[in-house]
Amino acid sequence: MPFASNEQLNSPSMPAQQRSSARGHLAVLDDEAMFCEFVGEAADICGYDAFFTTRPDAFFQHIERHPAAVIVLDLLMPGMDGMQALRRLAEEGVKACILLASGADGQVLDNAICLGREHGLNMTGIIRKPIDLDALRELLESQVQVVSPVIQAHLEAALSGDELKLHYQPILDLRTGRPVGVEALVRWHHPQLGLVMPSAFVPLAEQGGLIGALTDWALAEAVTQNAAWRSAGTMLKIAVNVSNASAPDPGLPERLERMCSDAGLPPSAIALELTESVATGDPARAMELFVRLRSKGFDLSIDDFGTGYSSLAQLQRLPFTSLKIDRSFVSSVLSSDASASIVLAIISLAHALGLTCIAEGVESAETLLFLKENGCDCAQGYHIARPMPATDIPAFCRA
Repeated sequence: MPFASNEQLNSPSMPAQQRSSARGHLAVLDDEAMFCEFVGEAADICGYDAFFTTRPDAFFQHIERHPAAVIVLDLLMPGMDGMQALRRLAEEGVKACILLASGADGQVLDNAICLGREHGLNMTGIIRKPIDLDALRELLESQVQVVSPVIQAHLEAALSGDELKLHYQPILDLRTGRPVGVEALVRWHHPQLGLVMPSAFVPLAEQGGLIGALTDWALAEAVTQNAAWRSAGTMLKIAVNVSNASAPDPGLPERLERMCSDAGLPPSAIALELTESVATGDPARAMELFVRLRSKGFDLSIDDFGTGYSSLAQLQRLPFTSLKIDRSFVSSVLSSDASASIVLAIISLAHALGLTCIAEGVESAETLLFLKENGCDCAQGYHIARPMPATDIPAFCRA
């Protein structure tokens, strides 16, 4: 293991590695040396630069000098417990993804997650002890994407060239066990930086006024690809994420309709994914846009459902056709009674409103079985398939 020997791990703290890292820093505060070694091994495989310590003072000194992309925090420690650590992280305005590690009672973990979120922290998951290496790797990979120093000029060049590609993650119908759709995910193959993930450039596009062009590019690519698949006998619906920054665009319905018409693709083959908060800024304008899209035959999906602040009345009014349960609930559905209750409630709500319910972030066979047995309609996640190039989708569907 590239981090340290067991003897070194038992020392008060370990310095961060002096090497480049694809995903940035990962900092661990835990009083168990074996657990630190376990996390270190998984972090290295996933491309993180890891630091771990048993001392809270060393931990906070380190993250002040080296802001972490991900923090793994033990909930039950001598000296400073996890609740105190969460409060201090909030006071210092830490923006990292925070994973709580513990073998504590599920209700205690749920309360800690809720407390962290109330403090404005980005609580993204739970590591139940003991945990196997593969599960830990998948959890770490889902936290942050590859970090790259991109600038707006790079993105402008990419939009006018051929550096951007769409990868597709299959969506499975849990009743038949067959793929019924895919989610389109943008990948940027930068000639110098290599693979750049959306988390590194979508905010840049939103801030620099390029999000409309990026959205149109993704929609045009998805429409063209779906038409090609259909002509070859692969019948799927493609879901495309639409940023809140571009969702108010009044010209979107006509442009998308024209794209489909030119490609000979029925509008029902395209779904637009929007977050719950898209309608909070200007509800009347959002409602008009959504109704126009639905009247033209496009499906609308609420993405990351359960993390926003939309009221049930608003959900009833908006013409959505499906909703996606946020991965933060799905990933902990087997370890958290509260998450399980929330997932069951969302499934029931979706069906009561006549919506298709899709679970994202499915990372184990047990989670998939739970969703299937409890009536969830569709699912996607690493356990089913990772995002893949368009050329791999027909073979996946045949298999």
